[in-house]
Amino acid sequence: MRDAHIFTQGQPIIVSSIVGYVPNVPAALMGHPEDMLVRSHSENQVETTPLKVFVETTVSSSLSHSELINRGVACLALVMALGMQRPVELYACSFGDPAYNSRVYGAIVKLDSHPLDLGRAVFMLTNPAYCRRLMFATVHQQADYRRMSSIPFCRNRRDICGCDVNDILIEGGHGGDELMLRDPIAWVKKMLAKHGNVQVDA
Repeated sequence: MRDAHIFTQGQPIIVSSIVGYVPNVPAALMGHPEDMLVRSHSENQVETTPLKVFVETTVSSSLSHSELINRGVACLALVMALGMQRPVELYACSFGDPAYNSRVYGAIVKLDSHPLDLGRAVFMLTNPAYCRRLMFATVHQQADYRRMSSIPFCRNRRDICGCDVNDILIEGGHGGDELMLRDPIAWVKKMLAKHGNVQVDA
């Protein structure tokens, strides 16, 4: 991902200030009062309001382990790249109705994003032990459904997560996600072009 220059866009701007944690040596030598450097704080509401990214960890049984890894890495790369442009909040979510009783079971887990809890995020988004064992068993237990069966994808995911129009929901993985599974870099670039503040080379 780094070689594809995905993480080089939209770096935070450093500006001169009278307080800060990095000395501005030329300004100090000239006796300028703003002789320190700090991150700028944009007045643009779009850039300062945290962007929520919901990644559904429920995936089809047709996905292989390598495809599951590709999907999770692509989602994490998108979050990290967007985090260079504006504050981002990452949520891992899993939903389903194994009892087929028109109810939704599952969990929405907010992950630390400032800084990103990379170890936990990698486990929850790429490891089959989480999506196919831990969450699978949890959803069945919530539904009080004794017979282990498949969990159908539920509808109205955006409503369940409480998404607004600007939030990103990456729905549960299935075999039809050709771009994400076969070319994660191209998928990340496409998502950055859609949701980011900068243009990404094709």
